[in-house]
Parts: sequence; C-alpha cells; structure tokens
Amino acid sequence: MAAAVAGTFSGVLADWLHGLVPGDADELSRRVWRLLLALHRAEP
Repeated sequence: MAAAVAGTFSGVLADWLHGLVPGDADELSRRVWRLLLALHRAEP
C-alpha cells in the first residue's frame, strides 16, 4: 500500500510540475490529500 501512495503522489506531482494537472499548489494539495486518503481506505 505504501508503494501505491508514494507512486500516486509522485506521479501527480510530476504531472502538475509539467503543467498537465491544472490548479495552484493549494488546490493540488487538497485534491491529492483526498486521493491519498481514498487509497489508504481501499482494501489491499
């Protein structure tokens, strides 16, 4: 599960840095936080 969380965070951050994910840093952090919480709640 930790690898999925780390991979998701890294991938979204890289896409945002390359302009592929819209929004400012605050919006991105809110969206990613919800995504990471959902991953943690998912069954392995």
